[in-house]
Amino acid sequence: MVELNLPMPVQRVYAHENIKEDQGRAALMRGPLVYCLEAADHPGVNLNQLALPKESDLHAEHRAGLLGGLTVITGKALADGAKQVPVTAIPCYAWANREKGAMTIWIEETHGDP
Repeated sequence: MVELNLPMPVQRVYAHENIKEDQGRAALMRGPLVYCLEAADHPGVNLNQLALPKESDLHAEHRAGLLGGLTVITGKALADGAKQVPVTAIPCYAWANREKGAMTIWIEETHGDP
C-alpha cells in the first residue's frame, strides 16, 4: 500500500485587478479546490454582507457526516459590519446538494477583529 500525504493549507486568492466586481474580495482555496459559502450553513445571514477579516484564522476540518464526508474550511467573519459570526465554506463541487439558498465564492475582505 502506498499512502501519499500532501500539505493543502487554506489560501486566499484574489481576482485580477481589472475585475471591478471582485475588488476587495477573496476566494478560499485548499489545494486545487475552490470553496464557497452556502446559506444552508449560515441561517439568517446575508452572505453578500459578510466580511472576512484579513487576520481571521481559517482551519480545514473533516466532517464525515456532511454529504458523505467533506473537508470544510471554518473561521470567523463579520456580519453587518460588526457582529462576529462563524463561517463554514464547503468545496464548490458540493454546493446545491442540501437545500435551496444563496451561495457565494467571493467574500469581502476587511481589516478588523474576526
